[in-house]
Amino acid sequence: MSGTLAQYQTVADSVRKVWEYTSSGFKYTKENNSIYQQSPMGYMAAGFMGDSVVGLYFGKKKGSAFNYGREFHLLNQEGLLLERYRIFSNLYNFCIDSENNLIYGIAYNPDPKILIYDMNIVERKQ
Repeated sequence: MSGTLAQYQTVADSVRKVWEYTSSGFKYTKENNSIYQQSPMGYMAAGFMGDSVVGLYFGKKKGSAFNYGREFHLLNQEGLLLERYRIFSNLYNFCIDSENNLIYGIAYNPDPKILIYDMNIVERKQ
């Protein structure tokens, strides 16, 4: 997981960063010879819906070895946050149907299932 979403452009043999959006800073703790990332964790997955970038965001404090996304963040092609949508399931990953403006989410907690979100009617986070 990462607290940052970024878009890069590749042309021939070069790679150029187009934009970067940071939702949260990075906090780490060191224990023995290991480094552990603390919360908020950031983005678990990302995809495209039309001209927008969609990020599955986890913003809670880390409470276990597994974390799940609880918000969709929509960003424009310049990397500006347009909308935040709260979801009421614990999602592990998602895929997008841009033609119908739908997001298919994969939930594992408490039982595995596929959920469908119509982005035309999903509640915006206040």
